[in-house]
Amino acid sequence: MGCKLYRSAGSLMVLAVLVLATAQSGFACVGARALAMGGAFVGLADDVSATYWNPAGLVQLPNKAGQTNFTWMHTATNRDKINYQEFWSFAAPATPRGKSMVGMGVIQENIGGGDELYWTWISLATPLGSKLALGTNLKLLSESVLGANPDSSETFVDLALFSRINDRVSAGLLVQNMFDSLDAPAMDNWRPGLAFRPDSNSVVSLELYDATNNFGLQALRAGYERILKNGWAVRGGWYMIGKDGFEALTFGTGRVMGKSRRTALDLAVMMGDIDSVFLSLTVR
Repeated sequence: MGCKLYRSAGSLMVLAVLVLATAQSGFACVGARALAMGGAFVGLADDVSATYWNPAGLVQLPNKAGQTNFTWMHTATNRDKINYQEFWSFAAPATPRGKSMVGMGVIQENIGGGDELYWTWISLATPLGSKLALGTNLKLLSESVLGANPDSSETFVDLALFSRINDRVSAGLLVQNMFDSLDAPAMDNWRPGLAFRPDSNSVVSLELYDATNNFGLQALRAGYERILKNGWAVRGGWYMIGKDGFEALTFGTGRVMGKSRRTALDLAVMMGDIDSVFLSLTVR
């Protein structure tokens, strides 16, 4: 599940094999905040969209019993070209007193011709100490194509690490599709990331996509976020897939609302080859 669009429907296996391979269409991932920061979120992963970007990062969310986190992303423009149409994610403490977190996510993906795929996954994050956490996703890819077998599906496993090195620096590693149910070559996508906080209201993030260059899509992504005093955030970044692939300058904004500051609205604009607008609502 690595940010790819398909122009025509085919068998589920072919679609799954191509999900990280070179193709000819638009690219996008999920979460308006992360996309506004150039898709460099693996080393930061501090909101509920971490179920996609780095499940180990879920340990950063509040783990009070009964407290839950939910986000929804909507692709607002160019829906005929952008792959990920809708994204829902949820996270909560795994036990009343423990520090582990559980989550789940769903992506509705456009594959052209009015057909869709659905990615569904369950996330688990467990601290390995005061500075390190381990995360995993168990993912199910299923078809929603007219005439297709409704029972056809494939399974995949992501593995992830997150480390809060100190108050200013955090690092993460996401290995997507490390184990899959396909009788096909390995699809694993290694994505290391780093985040640096110059001060308490700013963060700079970097991510290396397809670090092992398994699919010829290796690219560096970068992002920046600044939290303003009035509750607004401003963000910018640079997003690219592959040496000669699609790229975009990104920017966006967001605001935490209400007296309890538990609801946030975020907007991302991706320009250039991607040229689309994304909206997210997050509720704690």
